[in-house]
Amino acid sequence: MKTTYGGAVEAIRAMKELMGAKGLNGRTQVKMVRLWNALAEHNRTAAEADRMLAEEYGAIGKNGVIDFTDEEKKMHFLREREEMLSTEIEIEPIEIVASDAFFAASSPDVLVALEGFISIKEEK
Repeated sequence: MKTTYGGAVEAIRAMKELMGAKGLNGRTQVKMVRLWNALAEHNRTAAEADRMLAEEYGAIGKNGVIDFTDEEKKMHFLREREEMLSTEIEIEPIEIVASDAFFAASSPDVLVALEGFISIKEEK
C-alpha cells in the first residue's frame, strides 16, 4: 500500500501499544513483527532526515528541542519537514485474524492510525 513517511511514523507509534499484547497467536505475532520492521526502517529514515534538517536550519538543544536563529529558518525547516513527511512510500500491509487479545491491546486511536496497514478478518 502507498502511504507517506508521516503515516509510517504515526503507525509505528500506534503499534507500540500492540507489540506487548499477550495472547496473540503465533502467526499474528510474526506478521506484526514484519510490519514493525518495515515501519521501523522508514521511521529511521524520517528521523535521520529530521536531524539533518534541524542541523541545517538550527541547533538541536536539550531534550531534542530545535533552537532556530531566526523565524525565516524555522519556516524553511517546517516547510521542508512537511514535504519530507508527505513523501510517498510503499508498505506491505498485513492481514490478521480478529482476536480478543488484539482488541484488548488496542484502542480506537490505534485502530485509526493502523487503518490500511492491518486488515482484520473474522475467524471462521
